[in-house]
This record gives sequence, C-alpha cells and structure tokens, in this order.
Amino acid sequence: MANKGYNFVVRGTNMSLIDNQTVKLVKRAVGKIPQNGIRKFGNDEYVLQSNSAHDVLDSIRNGGWAHSSSVLIKKGMKVYIVPSNSVEAMYGSAAIGVVFEAVEDMYYDSTNEFVWASEK
Repeated sequence: MANKGYNFVVRGTNMSLIDNQTVKLVKRAVGKIPQNGIRKFGNDEYVLQSNSAHDVLDSIRNGGWAHSSSVLIKKGMKVYIVPSNSVEAMYGSAAIGVVFEAVEDMYYDSTNEFVWASEK
C-alpha cells in the first residue's frame, strides 16, 4: 500500500536520532530548505524535511524514508531527516531528527509498506 503518495523510497542503515541542537546546526548549515522539503548538502549528503514529528520517529521503524518527490540519493550517502520550522515551534527541544546512511539508491516504489503515525 502506498502511503500518502510518498512513493520515492530510500532505505537506510546505522539510523540514529539526532537531538534538537544538532537539528538546528544541520538546518543552519544547509540554509533554507525549499517547500518540497529537499536540500542537497555538500557532495554526498541530503537533508529531507518532515512536517510531522511522528513521521521522523517512524523512519527508524520503517528503516528509511519515503518522499513525494524523487531525490538523487545514492547508495552510501548520508541522509538527515529534520522537522520543519512549524514542528520545531510546536515541540521545541523535543523536535528531533534522524540521520542514516543510504543502503541503496532512492527508487520509485508505489507499494512500499512504510507506516506513518500521521496517517492514523
């Protein structure tokens, strides 16, 4: 079942939480994140933004991230998932993020089995 129209999937390894201070540092370093929630960071990193604090946590259970737009994430790249500014404003220091290494290139998967708390 495709979830929320998020059909571009990147699966990860070494997934870990990053605290809100680290989220702020990542966001400051990368600059303004466009409305599509995707920002390339250097040569081999991407920052993906979420409008749901719960979905950030769900990425760990799902073992990766699914997005509505294709991203040129390749195997071995570092991927950050950070909360949007509105999520940070709502949750304050509890607005955490995730970082992981892509185990494969991002691909289209209309039947991914990712489950998101924001769908419930």
